[in-house]
Amino acid sequence: MKNDEKIFRSFDLFAFTVCSTFGVGLVFLPFVSGEEIRSAWLKLIVGVIPYFILVYLIHRFVQKYESQNLFLESKKQLPKFIFYLTVIYFIVSTLYSGVVVIKGMDTIVQTYLLPETPRGIIVGSFLLVVGAAAYYGVAAITRFVVFFVLFDVIILLFLVALFFGEQFRWIYIPPVIAVDPITFSLSTLSDTIRYAGVFVLLAFVSHVKKKEKVLHSMNYGLIFVMVTYVVLSLVAVGIFGFEESLALLSPFIALVQTFGGEAGVLERIDLFFVSFWIIAFYKMVIIHVWFMVYLARIAWPKIHPTKWVVTYILILFISIVATADFTNESWRPYHVNTLIYSFLLPMILLCYFLFRKKRGGATHDG
Repeated sequence: MKNDEKIFRSFDLFAFTVCSTFGVGLVFLPFVSGEEIRSAWLKLIVGVIPYFILVYLIHRFVQKYESQNLFLESKKQLPKFIFYLTVIYFIVSTLYSGVVVIKGMDTIVQTYLLPETPRGIIVGSFLLVVGAAAYYGVAAITRFVVFFVLFDVIILLFLVALFFGEQFRWIYIPPVIAVDPITFSLSTLSDTIRYAGVFVLLAFVSHVKKKEKVLHSMNYGLIFVMVTYVVLSLVAVGIFGFEESLALLSPFIALVQTFGGEAGVLERIDLFFVSFWIIAFYKMVIIHVWFMVYLARIAWPKIHPTKWVVTYILILFISIVATADFTNESWRPYHVNTLIYSFLLPMILLCYFLFRKKRGGATHDG
């Protein structure tokens, strides 16, 4: 298969890391933390640590195994029941997360852009583009994310500029943890999964050329995302204060609106940045649909990939249209499941293959 070729370089991996992670976390941060947002900036730093561990283990796997393909090795060396159960769990969990985050996108679009447009039209149009992109495969997707990673840089620079604005007040930022350790630990869970999209690198690294700086690229991508989230959290609380930040649907969009002028182009600059965010959302969802197709092609190679794309898009559309609106209260089970499939399960698989003895010619020393 063409998509199995190792064609990507270090910067492609950096861009893929960034674009697989940005999405609902950017727009709804920091209020999703729930229990306490005055310490959200610190929890975002603590929450990324597990995923730095994950990318290090991915790096070690790439060094050890010639194929660089965790799921192909799993199919070869794990019992069939365990392998297929793992693949199905990854696919179902990714679909579940897709339903939750696309509902978040629909909420923002209906609130700020198309308040009178039915959900079915918004979500259907979005998923048609996602399906078309996933159909063309990882090479086209990677060119797309590399080109548009510049938008993510612009967002970060914009947020940094707000530090120097007249409305920002450092007095709103507490110098210490503002809650007890138990509350801090529980609310950190919601911030940890902002980095959950990194797990798709389990598939993407199999397409990266040998001798590329895999670990550096993934680490720099994670650092870029973390810095953006931390800056956004600090700026939101520093400008709006604690109580007002909790009441905002999207602190990021509210920040953009404070930057707009009274007339002219800057009057609706928030629409400009909302467009940036929608592009970021496209990138993230396209990557995750591609990931599900990637898994299905390994598990059931006789079925044409196009059928998987159509199947996933239909499941997402029906699930989103047929279920209730996006709400913050429903996120707790979502957080736990996301942590399991994006961190705990990949960690178990990687540790198994890293610490087991080599078998035949399947591996080589890194």
